[in-house]
Amino acid sequence: GQKDEVLWSLLRDQILKDKKIPLTNCLDILEFLPQAPRKEGQSESQLRSWISKRMELMLSKGQALPQDLAIITRRLELVAPLKKVCQALMNMAINLRQDLYPAVLWRFFVRTGEAGLAEQNQLMSKFHRIG
Repeated sequence: GQKDEVLWSLLRDQILKDKKIPLTNCLDILEFLPQAPRKEGQSESQLRSWISKRMELMLSKGQALPQDLAIITRRLELVAPLKKVCQALMNMAINLRQDLYPAVLWRFFVRTGEAGLAEQNQLMSKFHRIG
């Protein structure tokens, strides 16, 4: 009801102010957004965009670790619509050492194929770079 809308509004504002939100929390927010209480006509596109940019930044600035790729791989359907996040994920996977993280990379590419992300986001050229 109205109480939920007020509480979500406060939480949403806090999320938008937080510049250091962890990757797992970003995924949690993306999962929650479709069921978030909202007022008539209110869109969560601003928050979705902010989360997308935050994740892209974390993945592309060398801050991401192999376990981050593993965490996102388990919840890949949440980031599938976010093209720039998918590209950052693919670039991160390309830069991981295959000899040190074969299981993480294997699972990522299997899930990417299952989700149809390679075709959906024109990422096939990146698959060939990994070999």
